[in-house]
Amino acid sequence: MRGGRLHGRQWGSSVTIVRLQTILLDADGPIIVVLRDTVDGAWLGMAVERAAAADEYLCVPISAARLSRFRHGAIDLRDVFVSPEESRFARVIIPASDLGQSVELVPILEIPEDWLPDAGFLLTSFIEPVAVEYRAMSDLATSENRPILRLNLSPEGGAHAVDVNELGSALILFQNGLRHAHSLVTKSLTFVQRRLQSAPENHTFEALAFASNSFEVHMRAKGGGDLFGNSPHVQALHKLDEIIAVVDDTDAAVTVAKANRGHFVSAVTALMKFVYQSDLPLSYAWTSPQSSRIHVHSVRPQAAKALYDALILKQELSQEEVTLTGVLKKLDVNNRAWTLLTPEGEEHHGFVTDGDVSISDLNVDRVVYRLQCRDILVETAGSGRQSTRLELLSRPIEITTGY
Repeated sequence: MRGGRLHGRQWGSSVTIVRLQTILLDADGPIIVVLRDTVDGAWLGMAVERAAAADEYLCVPISAARLSRFRHGAIDLRDVFVSPEESRFARVIIPASDLGQSVELVPILEIPEDWLPDAGFLLTSFIEPVAVEYRAMSDLATSENRPILRLNLSPEGGAHAVDVNELGSALILFQNGLRHAHSLVTKSLTFVQRRLQSAPENHTFEALAFASNSFEVHMRAKGGGDLFGNSPHVQALHKLDEIIAVVDDTDAAVTVAKANRGHFVSAVTALMKFVYQSDLPLSYAWTSPQSSRIHVHSVRPQAAKALYDALILKQELSQEEVTLTGVLKKLDVNNRAWTLLTPEGEEHHGFVTDGDVSISDLNVDRVVYRLQCRDILVETAGSGRQSTRLELLSRPIEITTGY
């Protein structure tokens, strides 16, 4: 620097167009941003002038490695501009009404001193720092412009092997949970919006690698994010997080389940069943390009069993006595189950819960019976699904032979 100004080299014989990719720091509007040009080069932008209609940013090229160091607090914002990898400076104006608009970089040769931040301005002072073991994951989300996910199975006792079927089941069940979470969070959208987001790449992940010496699968969202790194996968992951984050508190988890219900809860129930039956603790971590936060959650077999039992619990809502007349079509003596066909062609399926009531010598297909039953309306606690259960109260009364 000399004369209170930072000097750059001459450049800009051709027009450089950029679009906003990621907002690293926001305070009533983007303060620090990452922009991408048409050849996928990255630029770091810092707001220097703010107005209601548009903001002006000072920009400098930045590599993925240097961006990572800045994001994780290894260098401060002043270093990025005072000691750049390339002394090519530019300004850009981004309209507030359309942050995703393509805009042109305007080359500048000198940066006024009052545009530069003070020394010691670390991004990690304003956002949650990323732990060392997750930094590569965070950087990949930025460079790929899509959510990144790690799924880990941890055998008890430090076992060195996991059944291939169990590993495959974990991946399928987890992905199934995200699929139904995606359906749940898009319910409020218009029909057209739902159609646009219904493609599988909007909720599926693809494997990138397996971590060395572990049972950890690294994945990325199959579909890329928009200009800001936003992706439907993020909403689905947040929805799954809601219940997994409180999995150790069964009552709290059931409360979350009741607020969502449907196929999503059925998918979570299946995942909990897998964790406790396989006795394999499951954990996952994910991040997205528009956030430096790493979301980390885990499920232990004991907690999974408790939640599974609570989710499949059936609660009786009401009951009434009913009389049914018809021909027995099926009789399962071992399971004490029966199926009755009425003259109107309706089938009713029921059970015998009273041990004193015998059905072993009843006739199938030939005799019309009158059955006195209890019709019970039950609801599954987790999914909220309601169904009826017929219980035979006494031995069926023979009416006549045939119809």
